[in-house]
Amino acid sequence: MVKGGMAQVQVSRDLGVNVAAIRRWLACDRPGETLENRTGRGRRSALSRVAKIVIAKLAFKRRHSTRTLAGKLTAKKHLASKSAVQRYLKTSLELKPLDLRKTQDWYRANFAGFWEKGTWPGNSPDMSPIESLWVIVKKKLSKISPATSEKTLFQNVPVAWQSRDSAPAALKALLGPDVRGSPSGLFRVVLNVYESGAGADIGRRHWCVVCMILVVVATTGLISVPLLLRDMARGSPAQRLQLARRILTQVPLVDGHNDFPWNARRFVYNKLQNVNLSMDLRHVRPWNESVWSHTDLIRLRQGHVGAQFWSVYVPCGAQYLDAVQIALEQIDTVKRLVARYPSYTALASSAQDIVQIHGGGRMASLLGVEGGHAIASSLPVLRSLHALGARYLTLTHNCNTPWSEYSEVPSLAQRGLTDIGESVVREMNRLGMVVDLSHASTQTMRDVLAVSRAPAMFSHSSAHALCNISRNVPDVILKQLALQGGIVMISFYNRFLTCGENATLTDVVAHIDHIRRVAGVDHIGLGAGYDGIDLVPDGLADPSTYPLLVAELLSRSGWSETDVKKLVGLNILRVLRKVEEIRDHLSMEEPVSLEALHRIDQHYINNNCTYDLRLQ
Repeated sequence: MVKGGMAQVQVSRDLGVNVAAIRRWLACDRPGETLENRTGRGRRSALSRVAKIVIAKLAFKRRHSTRTLAGKLTAKKHLASKSAVQRYLKTSLELKPLDLRKTQDWYRANFAGFWEKGTWPGNSPDMSPIESLWVIVKKKLSKISPATSEKTLFQNVPVAWQSRDSAPAALKALLGPDVRGSPSGLFRVVLNVYESGAGADIGRRHWCVVCMILVVVATTGLISVPLLLRDMARGSPAQRLQLARRILTQVPLVDGHNDFPWNARRFVYNKLQNVNLSMDLRHVRPWNESVWSHTDLIRLRQGHVGAQFWSVYVPCGAQYLDAVQIALEQIDTVKRLVARYPSYTALASSAQDIVQIHGGGRMASLLGVEGGHAIASSLPVLRSLHALGARYLTLTHNCNTPWSEYSEVPSLAQRGLTDIGESVVREMNRLGMVVDLSHASTQTMRDVLAVSRAPAMFSHSSAHALCNISRNVPDVILKQLALQGGIVMISFYNRFLTCGENATLTDVVAHIDHIRRVAGVDHIGLGAGYDGIDLVPDGLADPSTYPLLVAELLSRSGWSETDVKKLVGLNILRVLRKVEEIRDHLSMEEPVSLEALHRIDQHYINNNCTYDLRLQ
């Protein structure tokens, strides 16, 4: 949890909105202001203001809202304990959809009535909140079967209803031998004790212990049994492979990086009429003679690839020369490929396009420009590439640009993004392009995560902790990326997996598991890098083998079908939707202006391919 000034910085990174006003509003740092007399239309209640805070906070990252909100709320209005408010808000924010109007109505209906009027469902004026809670418990247990009552109760009884001052004294009995009973038996004990009318109070600490014991006992049966049944249902390797293919028909597998367009330039000079991509190129020269060739439309379909980011690769040697021309030619190649095989693929420019094209049984094709030098330090060129369909830009390749650094720059010499680099990132946010940090130096990664308002991505990288090379992502960056909402799409290049020439499918899973442990299951994806690598893992020779990877994950403990769906496609779809949301939020902003030429690297001015306006 980021606190204090860092919290403001983090929230600013997420959406770029001015949070200073919200912080002042929360902190009541203007003289004479409280939650009750805040300016506005009429005198609004404290809880209607809580609803407004929650609505504002929902626009940012949820993980930053509950603790701060609970602290500010209890500091200004002693409505409940900080921990109770925090737990209640955390549960509510996780369960409710991100719909501002519905959220406001829900909070006013379920929040304000209890705290403003002091009323509680099912109680009389003489009943304490905890006593009325047990009335609800009793009613629930009388209406639903014992087998489901514990789960329903845990999900629906608000934690904030607990009173820290009053509870039936006889609940202490739950801390005795009866704890060894079944969940249903424990609840019967609770009801029997309550109905006996025993009288005094126990402390809040004992009440928390009671709740913890009940949760542990109940979840033992509610979680372990379904997990056991799930593992039994997955069965043999053949059954897991069948399940993997079914999952890939439900959720599009999105591959973050494929270099086939560059191979088309190398092998057939972008003359697509000279190659039939609906054939298996493993039997066609010169493709079958190259260790760099892994892709054709047949193998993509066999692997159930639902969306492919085609790399618009521009070699570093073209920097300051014809880099922009090469980028345009490669974009043209991808578009002609898509037009040539309409029954296999269609061009996509948004997350919704991916879902619709996959739903129609075809593969979505997207464009990702690899190498920031492809824009020639020109924001108008960046905007033009976006207009042609590019949806991410890899800031560097194996060379620096005038405004960013690549991964092999020594750590002590790294300077990260320049001012122009920050302008590039801000303009990408405004356009709705994802910032790709594969190939970037660590300092460039840090600077982007500090500047970008939208989630960033690594289109084809792996875990630095498992293979200590500069092209992989350090754990500290993984943690920052998770806070920012970004994603690492795992590369299948052997030298990124094991730092050697040999690797296996198991090594790929090891990198996936490591990034999951550090960043979380919501921040991993797949970016094999086929056709741009000459060493591939055993078991993952080409895109047709993707179902084998999914089946292997399904055989591992801790990997549910939902987790697998996030990995193969749902995570990158979330990132794309968030980037589009930020784009819409910034739609009224003016395009970032062209920077003065003298601020660009002098090599850019002095080479023979650049006209210097300052000569006029």
